[in-house]
Amino acid sequence: MNAPYGIVRDAYASPELAFKAVLINPYELGRQSFNLAAPAALLKAVGFEVVCVDLALQKLDPDTLHGAGLVAVHLGMHTATRIAVAALPRIRALAPSAHVCMYGLYAAMNERLLRDLGVQTLLGGEFEPGLVALANRLRDGDCSMQRGPLVNLSRVAFITPDRTGLPELARYAHLVLPGGGRKITGFSETTRGCKHVCRHCPVVPVYQGKFRAVDKDVVLADIARADSRAQGDEGHARALSAVDVRRHHQNSALARPRRAVADPARVWLLVRHLGRRIGGR
Repeated sequence: MNAPYGIVRDAYASPELAFKAVLINPYELGRQSFNLAAPAALLKAVGFEVVCVDLALQKLDPDTLHGAGLVAVHLGMHTATRIAVAALPRIRALAPSAHVCMYGLYAAMNERLLRDLGVQTLLGGEFEPGLVALANRLRDGDCSMQRGPLVNLSRVAFITPDRTGLPELARYAHLVLPGGGRKITGFSETTRGCKHVCRHCPVVPVYQGKFRAVDKDVVLADIARADSRAQGDEGHARALSAVDVRRHHQNSALARPRRAVADPARVWLLVRHLGRRIGGR
């Protein structure tokens, strides 16, 4: 596999010397975060040691943050931002030498607050290229101030997200059935931004009417991988196919819904749509 963003991994580097990046998700509506899994895959692909922490289910502890050269916190919503601000002193205490980055929709919108709190790098919009470039720069010993843009809207060359470092799906929000049973739920992000410019929406100040879609093959591979991991908890399951995705869009009353629900044999997979139109990548 070619290394994304022009970063070349040293095949002879010792694993003990790998640069450690800790990715933290404060809160994301009870679902397993694509926004940890996607950058984790890209960072691992170019030789970084990556540890993921989901504060909805896990705690910050010394062992997790020990030796981290980069701590990056995902701010996908207002609640997550408030939790991140409250957690920042402990992050600093447990990883005093780490470069602190915050990324995601609310990182750009809260630039002044987060800069005042000492956050060194902020990445909004399509943050993955900037995050990989930052980690590469830090690994090379360059600890200078942020160079890249605050908001990047260029298209990301995603690879299949790596969810192996996250808590198992059974620990996240699940569907409770009328008879008292339950089904595991999963989540894969398909789009970011929106073509609309609604004045009340927090997406608009960052994306400014721009819309970005994750490649279909990446979405399906992510679902299939999550599907296979859930089989151990709920027996046989099948992945959502491209035909299922296409049929849902054709039959939807809204044509381009913000969320789509599929009903595989044993696992319900929730596919998020941040925009109503999937027409222009």
